Amino acid sequence: MQTRAQTGKLEKIVDGIVPFFLPSWPKQVPGLLFFYTPERDLLSSYLLGEESGQLSSNILIECSFVIQKELDQVLLTNQSVMVDGDDRTLSIGNFKCMLQPLAPENGMVHAVAGILIMEEDAYPYIHTFGEMLKGLYNMGYKGFLQRMVERVIDEAIKFHEPELFMKAVVQHLHETIGIAHCSLIRLDGRGFLLPQERFSTEDKSFAESSLYHVLPRFVHQKIERLTTADNKLAFYPIYYNEKPIAALILHIDETEEATLDGLDLLLLQMTGEQIRSQMHRTLHIHEILRESQKKELIYQLTKKIHASIDVHDVLEGVVGSINQLYPYFSTELHLTMELQTTLPVKTFTVHKELNQVSQQAYFEGRLTTGREDKEGRLETLVAAPLLGKQGIYGILLLKTTEMINLSVNESEYISVLAETAGIAFENAQLYQQSRNKIRELRLINEMAQQINRSLNMMDILEFVTKMLHMTFDAEYAAILQKLSDGEHMQIVSSSKSEHIGQIIPISSTPIAEIFMEKQRILLSNENFLHEPHPLFTYSSVMGVHMHQDSEVSGLLLVADTKPNFFSYDEYKLLELFGQHTSLAINNALLLSEVERLVITDNLTGLYTRRYLNENVKKSLESEEQGSLILVDIDYFKNINDTYGHLVGDEILHKVSSVIKTCIRDSDIPARWGGEEIAIYLPNVDITIASKIAERIRNRVELESNPKVTVSGGVAMWSKSLEINKTAEELFHDADVALYRAKQGGRNQVRHS
Repeated sequence: MQTRAQTGKLEKIVDGIVPFFLPSWPKQVPGLLFFYTPERDLLSSYLLGEESGQLSSNILIECSFVIQKELDQVLLTNQSVMVDGDDRTLSIGNFKCMLQPLAPENGMVHAVAGILIMEEDAYPYIHTFGEMLKGLYNMGYKGFLQRMVERVIDEAIKFHEPELFMKAVVQHLHETIGIAHCSLIRLDGRGFLLPQERFSTEDKSFAESSLYHVLPRFVHQKIERLTTADNKLAFYPIYYNEKPIAALILHIDETEEATLDGLDLLLLQMTGEQIRSQMHRTLHIHEILRESQKKELIYQLTKKIHASIDVHDVLEGVVGSINQLYPYFSTELHLTMELQTTLPVKTFTVHKELNQVSQQAYFEGRLTTGREDKEGRLETLVAAPLLGKQGIYGILLLKTTEMINLSVNESEYISVLAETAGIAFENAQLYQQSRNKIRELRLINEMAQQINRSLNMMDILEFVTKMLHMTFDAEYAAILQKLSDGEHMQIVSSSKSEHIGQIIPISSTPIAEIFMEKQRILLSNENFLHEPHPLFTYSSVMGVHMHQDSEVSGLLLVADTKPNFFSYDEYKLLELFGQHTSLAINNALLLSEVERLVITDNLTGLYTRRYLNENVKKSLESEEQGSLILVDIDYFKNINDTYGHLVGDEILHKVSSVIKTCIRDSDIPARWGGEEIAIYLPNVDITIASKIAERIRNRVELESNPKVTVSGGVAMWSKSLEINKTAEELFHDADVALYRAKQGGRNQVRHS
């Protein structure tokens, strides 16, 4: 099936050859020139001769059934056919028509040209001019292709940057062909695809693109020039001096009806042939720049090694180099020794859970690649050993779910980076160990400053836990808070995230020993390894109290499976941690209570009007829609006059409690003034808001004592419905709706 883009190309070729054909036709012979697409659709028609007489383009409508019967034969055989018509079948009388297939040499038929005349004396012209049309089409076809290719090249060579040049090639080839996406992928020296070095016109993510589903069939083989049987995919490898450099690809999604035709394939071929020299120069420049970049990174990394014996700096340089040159990789460092760093470092241990690629790289001492299944998706792994003079200190592991092939040069560069890191790691070990003690003391000072600088409870807990874990190099660290029942403690922060929120009895081991018996350091107790208790199975435990108002409010804990792991000096450091942590937590609690009081109405426990206003304005800026409910207690003055203000306050509190149970935690109920309460519902439309308001009205009527009723007014705003309002307008609309509810008899809900 031809697409509009393919038909458009035919029209351009036809429009280019007709001006050369018409002047050659005898002026005294009336006739009709017309063109059909391979789908038998009339492409265009032209009158021939100065006196066309009764001929017009409408004649094709009358005689089309005669012509259409012969079109199949022309398209099938690629041979011209003569069609005869007479007055027994047509009102126009006798005619003769020649159908001439138009196609490049040994190519598929692009179109069928027809010459129709009615004068018998002029019949000999038909064959001659049919052949002329065929010749003109071939010349026009080649000229058209050449112009299209030249346009692609002219647009691309405007760019000197390699990436911009290659993007321009695929973009303009895509625009020229019109029906298919175009991609350009680098080839390595073997002629294999390097999918990570690609440029494509598809605007989808790679995993969702048609290219992603096509490449697995070809990524591990030498790319040859080919077109698939369904005419939806075509490769054209570009060679320069017999060296593969890139492949141009046309690809159409399998769900689309369009297919590639001979014109599209020839455009692909001619573009590849004529751009090979410029492509080679561009990619050569790209390689020079990339090699220069690699050398500069290695140079800077070497300078860093000589300027600093800090292992973190060196490893950070290695990871940074990988991320800069290979952004499609995620990087992990698996070290045989523990290292305090913020880098993605894991402890390297040989066990069956470790991926086979890393184990092979470690045992063989060389870069290894492989693919493993990761939750249903194939993940490519590249593992390079961190080689030193005395041994292997770990693995540099690169992972990606993208489709890649590494060239030999890239593999060698990754190996060099890993070896550089290994040597630096080896040289820095002794120096790093000597700095650890000094660093620990500095950490205490840093912690004291940091936790007293922040008043956010979660930040304090997270920071202290992190500092405990790093400073004492222990396997476990946690902060426990005493609950109000005096019998249990809750883990509020932990180095094991699955423990957070867990509640344990104070009487459990080893909490009882630390908390109740005041034993704050347990250096060695191998029985812990065999006793069941809810937190951990460690033999060395150290803990200190935290205080609030002179009462024990919680514990700081660190633990390890190794006996005699903690020293007395470390215990003194932990005590300082406890003192500073207690002070910071008390300050945070005080601030939290002050903030709560500022935004809370004392009588109802609802938010204040100011807090509501601020959040409504934020919602108008950041969300898509929202609704506001105004609730007013009917005849509230009568309640106060009849039962007194204390009962009135109880009623107001009861209504507030009902409202809280009818809305979400994310909704904002606030005392608006007197007996009026406002409820803002983010991302809720007016229909749902009205139902919520009706639920509140019904429950207040059923549950209040003495019995009261409420009236409600509802208003909304919405960006998608173009109901744009300011906060003031939203409140005004809800207030107007409330007024209508009051006027309508009270104990009802109205909306704006």
